[in-house]
Amino acid sequence: MGQKDIYTLGFLAGGYKAVAQFKGLDLSQFPAVPASTVPLTSLLVGWDAADWQVMSPLLTSGKMPNLTGLMDGGVQAQLATLDPPISPMLWSTIATSQWPSKHGIHGFTELENGRVRAVRGTSLKVPTYWDILEENGHSCTTVGWWPSHPAPASSGGGVRVSNLAPAEDGNWLSAGIQPSNLQPLARALLLQPEEIPVQAIALFFPDLDVSSEDAVVRSVLKITTHAINVHTLATMALAYGAQNHASIYYDALDHYKHLGMKYHPPQLPGVSNEAYLKYKHIVTAAYRLHDLFLDALLHYTDDTTTTFLISDHGFKSGDERWGQLPSHAGAPALEHRHFGVFLAKGPSLDKDAVTSGLTLLDIAPSLLAVHNVQATPAMKGRVAPCFTPGEHEAQVPNAVEIVTADQEPVALESSMLTSLVAMGYLDADATEVTGQRLLENAYYLARSLRAEGRPEEAWRELAALKLNAASPLRYLQLGAALLAESEQYLELERLLAWTTHEQGQPAIWAYYRALVALSKKEDWVLPN
Repeated sequence: MGQKDIYTLGFLAGGYKAVAQFKGLDLSQFPAVPASTVPLTSLLVGWDAADWQVMSPLLTSGKMPNLTGLMDGGVQAQLATLDPPISPMLWSTIATSQWPSKHGIHGFTELENGRVRAVRGTSLKVPTYWDILEENGHSCTTVGWWPSHPAPASSGGGVRVSNLAPAEDGNWLSAGIQPSNLQPLARALLLQPEEIPVQAIALFFPDLDVSSEDAVVRSVLKITTHAINVHTLATMALAYGAQNHASIYYDALDHYKHLGMKYHPPQLPGVSNEAYLKYKHIVTAAYRLHDLFLDALLHYTDDTTTTFLISDHGFKSGDERWGQLPSHAGAPALEHRHFGVFLAKGPSLDKDAVTSGLTLLDIAPSLLAVHNVQATPAMKGRVAPCFTPGEHEAQVPNAVEIVTADQEPVALESSMLTSLVAMGYLDADATEVTGQRLLENAYYLARSLRAEGRPEEAWRELAALKLNAASPLRYLQLGAALLAESEQYLELERLLAWTTHEQGQPAIWAYYRALVALSKKEDWVLPN
């Protein structure tokens, strides 16, 4: 056994100092941690896809003691997501309290000078709550928010780490971390999958010999490496930043679930006994890892800090799980559940308030309220009932052009897109463009406009893709729903001419044909 084999996952989850010890780094060779008297008034921790239904038995059995402690004296609630449950769109809504039609993030990718690339934080068209907080004198640190690359400098002494910066290849660090003097330390701290000791992965596969020949084991190793890198940079940012607020986002839980939920108890039909016994601990271990992360973050708080723990959506478990996903872009989102988690704990919290009916739109106004700042008139959410609305009118920042260089090499962008395809978020042909629109982005925006209650505008967005009989079935299904909701029956009749019974769900198409017949005052027969 090598010296590094004695290190457990719990040790590596301890933060940047633990990882520095693991790697043998001399921290005195890097910038010293500045003395700071700035109080951390609020901390928001985002766990992508966290779900009360999955967490509850883990909490009951004592597997998440740090979350249990945070819940004691706090307020818990369901947090409703928005459609479509696509992470960059949702976390941008959380940050802005605006719908995607306003904040400008419409998918995983975007067009820049005719080239498709991973979506950037610079594409946000409205200020985030941390922009507003800094404009009102409250310094902010942000880590990993999706999207947030390139990282802008904080105007108040906070640290900014973009969503691309924690990649183990280190290729995104130069534009991904501000202040730039922290980039050498961040680069030295980043772990590679081959550095993770076997003992650190044992939590996911207890009492089993694991092999790098196993594709699931390799995926767990890759996700875990990235999760630790995000967490390491988060604790580095909290140590070096002078922040009144910090937002830390972890995407790993969603990845673990897309990989391992099919093996989670109870055993699904079609999952072999061998696979079930080997992989059934993945999701539980993922939550336990995040509980360890939470412990490290809470060391930066005190009794004056209000802490939020939220997720952008839940994740289907038990009998709700899919046995086999359809093969189209964004299919993994079908595994998402409508309700995520909301947890808040702090000194000014009204624990007796009935906190229900919350949506992602309500997070930014609630967080501003903790700092006694009012929500801006443009925000679409409300302050959660457990908080007192802010008294001070928010000063809203003007649009600020980020001057950080953001022209990454084509090969690097291609690698990022390939990763999104491998995770199932994009089709291999997802870079197809129609009329300078990314097809899938237009589809997502149309779905979002429908959820916003704007079906006519949603149809115009979708129709710009020039739908025809060869269009993806999900595009035609959405189009039919939008035309029915906006009572555009002539257009609906034209669209129905492109559908056949062979496309499945004949009852739905019969329903739409009946609507067309009724609009023309024709006789129709109720289908059997």
